[in-house]
Amino acid sequence: MLFRALLSANLVLLACAFATSSASAAEASSASTVPKRAFVGLSGGIAYASVNHPLVIKDGFGAAMLGMHAGYNVSERWAVGLELHTVEQSMGRDSPKDPFAPISRLQPQALCNGCEEPPAGGWIGRSTAMFGTLGPRVEFAPLGRDGLYFGLSAGVGMILGIDTQYGIGGGARAGYRLRVANVIGLAVEAGVQGQYFNAGTTVFPCASLVMRPYF
Repeated sequence: MLFRALLSANLVLLACAFATSSASAAEASSASTVPKRAFVGLSGGIAYASVNHPLVIKDGFGAAMLGMHAGYNVSERWAVGLELHTVEQSMGRDSPKDPFAPISRLQPQALCNGCEEPPAGGWIGRSTAMFGTLGPRVEFAPLGRDGLYFGLSAGVGMILGIDTQYGIGGGARAGYRLRVANVIGLAVEAGVQGQYFNAGTTVFPCASLVMRPYF
């Protein structure tokens, strides 16, 4: 009787230990597969700048597009966040009254022999122009976590580098996203950004690659 009791007790303890171990493993596995909702993102690509502003030549030009954002997946289909979207281009001008142009479009000037040095202060001849928009971003993915998505953003528009001006800006985009792991997603997207200032407007059709870590 004592042997059977001890054997039964050992079997019960073994069964309890096995059940506890299985439950812990299942809980850990479940925790590792729970979709992470908070994210940050980086994007880079190209844009075609169409600028109607007295500071810049009116002809279109290609430029680099950079962006960063952070947000939260409210559900499998909806995400909200904050985005900084910029279009940057090295620009210059030949005189203080000329509009800025991409460096590659500047005309070579004749060499100056015996010219006097410009007075202190002077004027900006070359700089990196940055056209940026900072504001909230909303995304909708009709197929769920992976696949096609659409996005809208709006906020403060700004010109920096060649001058400092503020206005309003916004954009629309469509893309395709793939969550390659629970902690990272990749996407390709295309869209258009626009800005309005008291002195003029900008429009930037663009295409970019996006990397989005989740945590």
